[in-house]
Amino acid sequence: MFRKVLTNLQFYFNCEHDQKLSSTEALKCLNDFYLKDKPDFKQVNHIEKIKDLMIIVPVYNVEKFLEKNINSILNQKTDYSYNVVYVDDGSTDQSLNILNRYKDIENVSIITQQNNGVSSARNAALKNIDANYLLFVDSDDYISEDCVQKLLDCAYKKQSQIVQGNFAYLYKETIKNNILDEKSIPGYPWGKLISSELFEHICFPQGFIFEDTIINTLIFPSANKISCIDDVVYYYRDNEAGISHSFIDDKKMLDTIYMTYFCYKESFDRELIIDYVTFCQQVRINWFRIQKFPEKIIRASFFLMCDLYDSYYSKSKDTSIDFEGVKYYDYCFKNKKFKSFLILMNSWSLLLNK
Repeated sequence: MFRKVLTNLQFYFNCEHDQKLSSTEALKCLNDFYLKDKPDFKQVNHIEKIKDLMIIVPVYNVEKFLEKNINSILNQKTDYSYNVVYVDDGSTDQSLNILNRYKDIENVSIITQQNNGVSSARNAALKNIDANYLLFVDSDDYISEDCVQKLLDCAYKKQSQIVQGNFAYLYKETIKNNILDEKSIPGYPWGKLISSELFEHICFPQGFIFEDTIINTLIFPSANKISCIDDVVYYYRDNEAGISHSFIDDKKMLDTIYMTYFCYKESFDRELIIDYVTFCQQVRINWFRIQKFPEKIIRASFFLMCDLYDSYYSKSKDTSIDFEGVKYYDYCFKNKKFKSFLILMNSWSLLLNK
C-alpha cells in the first residue's frame, strides 16, 4: 500500500521541466534516428463479386509448411464457392515449385513477384478481387476443414462485414486453443472474414513491419457489423523467425510508432471513429516494442501520441469509459507529462493493483 501511494505521488508530482515537442519536432527526432517515408494506404482495387470467398496467401520461403497449408485450403468441406490466390514473394527455396504443382486446379491462382514484402504480396492479390469476402491466411499456418463453411454461415446469417473465427496456437508439437473475447478482437489480418468492399480503396502499407495496424485503425472502424464464432477454424504457427522474435532490438521496431501515428491520421482523414480504449491499448503495446530504445526516441514517440490525443480525443472521447489506467493516460496526454508516462509504463501493475 505504501509503495502504491508513493508511486502515485511520484506520478502526479514529479518535477518535469523538459521542453515539450511539437509533432513536427517529434517526427524529425524519429527520422534522424530511423528515416522512413510516409506510408501509402491508398490503392484502387477492382471488385467483381463472382464467388463467395477469395483466400489470399502470401508465400515466402515456407517449403516446410506449405503443403499442409495448401491441402487445408483445397480440402474444405463447404457448400460455398471460393478460390485461393497464392502470391510468391520471390522465394529462394522450393516454395514456388510446390505451388506450381497446383497451378492447373480451377480455383487456384498463382502470382509471382520479386521479393518486396508481405504487404506487397497481399496488395498484388487485392488489385483484382472476385468474391464477396476475403480471408487472409499466412503460408505457414493452416485452417480447419470447416473453416470456410462456418465463417460464411455466420457472415451471411448475421449480415456481418467481418467475422472473427477462433484460433489455436501451434508451437513445435503443441496446440493451444485461444480464448476468444468479442470485446477484444485481435487486429491481425489472418483468421477472419472481411467484406471485400472494405478493401475497395485501401492497401497494406509497404516497407513497414506492423503493417497489420490498418486492421484495427482502418478496417474495423469501417465495418457496419463485426461477429465472432467460438469454433477454432485457424491454426497459427508461432514462428521463431517472426517479427516478435527477430526485431526486438532492431530499429525496425520503431515502425510501430510510425504505423500508429499515420494509421490514426489516415483513419481520421477518412472520418472513421476509433474508440479511446483502442488508442490507449495501442499505446501500451507500442511501449513493449520500443522500451529498449534511447529515452529521446521514447520521448518523441510519446509526444506524437499526445498530438493524436489533442487532435481527436481531448474533447470527443467518452468520459464514461471504464478502462484500466484511463485516468493515468488522460493525465499524461493532456498535460504532456513524459516522466509521468514513464512511471505509468514501468509501474503499471503497482498503480493499477495488478
